Amino acid sequence: MALTGGSDADFFARYIHQGGKITAVSNARVKEHVSPHRVTLIWRLRRQMQSSANRVYTSRKLYPSKKVYISVLQEVLKRLIHGSIRTLTSPLWLIAGYYPFKKSLYHGLRHYAKAIGLTCALFNLKKHIELYRTTDGY
Repeated sequence: MALTGGSDADFFARYIHQGGKITAVSNARVKEHVSPHRVTLIWRLRRQMQSSANRVYTSRKLYPSKKVYISVLQEVLKRLIHGSIRTLTSPLWLIAGYYPFKKSLYHGLRHYAKAIGLTCALFNLKKHIELYRTTDGY
C-alpha cells in the first residue's frame, strides 16, 4: 500500500480486530505541510476513491466475503443517494454565496468518488490509484 496509501488504516483496523486498544490524546499537536496540488479537486476526489477502495481491501482480510459484499453494496447505495441529493441541491446554496455552493457540490462529488472506489474494489474493476508514486516537492 506504499503507493496507494492506506497502510496506516490497514494496520490499525487489523490491530483493533485482534483486540488492540487505541487511545486518543486531546492535547496532541500536529503540524504538516500540505503540497498545493494535494488540495486540488481532482487530487482530493482521487484520494477519496482510493481510500474507499483501500477499506474494501482491508475488510476482505478481516471479514467473510459475503459480509463485506453486502455492507459495501449498502454503502455504495447510501453514497449514491447522498451524492445525488448534495449535487442536485448545490445550486440552492448560491443564495448563501459561492463558498456554500462550492462546499455542497464538493461533498456531493466526494460521495460519488467514494461510491466509485468502493464499487471498483468490490468487483476488481480498476487498478489502484497510485497517489504517492511521485514525491510532493520535499
